[in-house]
Amino acid sequence: MDPAEFDRHDFVYSFGQVWKKIMTDPQGFFLAMPLTGGLVNPLVFATLCLLIAGLGFLVSGSKLGLAVMLVGLGIVRLFIGAAFLLLVA
Repeated sequence: MDPAEFDRHDFVYSFGQVWKKIMTDPQGFFLAMPLTGGLVNPLVFATLCLLIAGLGFLVSGSKLGLAVMLVGLGIVRLFIGAAFLLLVA
C-alpha cells in the first residue's frame, strides 16, 4: 500500500503511516496523493484526527460539550472548505 493512501480497513496501521508522511514530508504527501477514489478515506482520516483532538480536549480538563463541538464543527468545516475550493478552482 502506498503510504499516501489511508486504508479504512486497516486504519490503525495506515493512520500512523499517513500521519507520519504528512508530518515529515507534506509536499511529497500531497504530490503523491491520489486524485481519484472518493472522499470516504480522507473523511475517515480527518474524523480520526478530530476525535484524537477531542480526546485531547477531554484530557486537558475541558467539558464534554466542547470536545463534541470540536469534532462536529470540524467535520462541517471540512465540507464547507471543500465546497469553497470546488467553487474557486
